[in-house]
Amino acid sequence: MTLWQKSSKRVIARFRNSARGNISVAAALSFIPFLMMTSAAVDMSNAVRMKAELQAAADAGVLASATALAEGKSDSNKEEIANKVFNANLSPKLLASLTATPHTTVDFPTKSVHMTVNVETRQVLTRFFADTMKLGVQAEAVVDKGDPICLMAMNKTAPQALSVGGTADIVADGCSVLVNSSDSDALHQNGSATATAKSFCVAGGYTGSQNAYNPRPNDNCLQENDPLADQFASDVSSLGDITTCTTSNLQVKKNDATISPGVYCGGITVKQATLTLNPGVYVVRDGPLSVWSQSTLQGTGVTIILAGNSSTYFDNQGGANIKISAPTDPTQPFSGIVMAQLDSSIPASPNTVTGGGDMKIVGVMYFPKQPVSIEGNGTIGDTTHQFAIMADTIAVQGTGQLTIHISSDYASMGLPPLPESNQTVRLAF
Repeated sequence: MTLWQKSSKRVIARFRNSARGNISVAAALSFIPFLMMTSAAVDMSNAVRMKAELQAAADAGVLASATALAEGKSDSNKEEIANKVFNANLSPKLLASLTATPHTTVDFPTKSVHMTVNVETRQVLTRFFADTMKLGVQAEAVVDKGDPICLMAMNKTAPQALSVGGTADIVADGCSVLVNSSDSDALHQNGSATATAKSFCVAGGYTGSQNAYNPRPNDNCLQENDPLADQFASDVSSLGDITTCTTSNLQVKKNDATISPGVYCGGITVKQATLTLNPGVYVVRDGPLSVWSQSTLQGTGVTIILAGNSSTYFDNQGGANIKISAPTDPTQPFSGIVMAQLDSSIPASPNTVTGGGDMKIVGVMYFPKQPVSIEGNGTIGDTTHQFAIMADTIAVQGTGQLTIHISSDYASMGLPPLPESNQTVRLAF
């Protein structure tokens, strides 16, 4: 091999070695973007997975809260329900990434629940881009309007909590009937009595002729909490002292009279006369509110509250005229409540509404711990457009007809929020 050949070989070798080095550096440099792209793709995939998990948990939370809203559970725990269900649907790793508790708002007038969630989590590989990744989701569930419940037997265990017998008829015009009792005979029918409503919902079971009900009742329904309890208690507290008597043992006999709001101890009796109530709140203590046949009790914008011992109850005899209506200003206490009884006042006899006279009661009759008996002949409530009865137990008997009616715009008429049947809970987005 000549000197020239040897020299050429050394030059080619040096070039080859130099080229290999250049190729290695180039390859290394080109690998960095590849690694960045790959790790970013991994982080993006993880982010998509985590966001989907967050969204599913938020959806579950607002749906659970809206369902509780539809069932009439206590107002105080709706946000707690949403957050608890949200957390229960997250993996422990993602739950640990939460930087704050979910922000949940409940809008009671529109029956909607909204949740906003923000998470700050560390990426797996792309620390050179940023230390953390921020994710956020929103969810909202709404309760679509159902049919207002205008006849509600509130006792949760009593047999025959709502009973209709003899030849009596119940007509719930455009509204629904709810029986809260879990007893197998919670809704009871006998004789040729009938019951018609938009729907019947019974927590327990029902007995009697299926042909007597129109439509057929739904059993095993969810029990409703008392929807008026909190507001009613607040309204009663606003009255202050209701034990000091304004008048005692009021007897209105043969001569008509007009009275003003106050505390009437010993009861009120109306016999062969007309008693007119000026607008306001009347507390009847330790005695009955008794309206005899051929007598009239009338008043507009009034609330009658029964309080005191076991002798306190409402009783009107057949042929008496009852023409009273509740206050309609929703900003004022007892709006929409025409007659009620305190939980602590348990009468020895049921509150009794007897037909036969001119019966026009506008508003809610609210007896949460007391029985109500609807009796007599004739019709009750057939000319009343806003009338509801909520009582511990309700018995309808005799030969007459009880008509309960609540229109869809009852809230605009000043009535308090009523539970609803056939509600639909759905995600708004």
